[in-house]
Amino acid sequence: MGNAVRVLDVEDEALICSFIEDALLDRGFQACPVSSGEAALSTFCDRRKGCPPC
Repeated sequence: MGNAVRVLDVEDEALICSFIEDALLDRGFQACPVSSGEAALSTFCDRRKGCPPC
């Protein structure tokens, strides 16, 4: 997925996060799920960091 647009998915409910991630992947996006606002800021600010799982 080298050219896929990365979408930061901030959701603390694992099941909802999974649904969102699946929907994004189905539409050609790269989902980057995190479970808190703090994790979202850290992931957003540090481009070298990989996407953590839900």
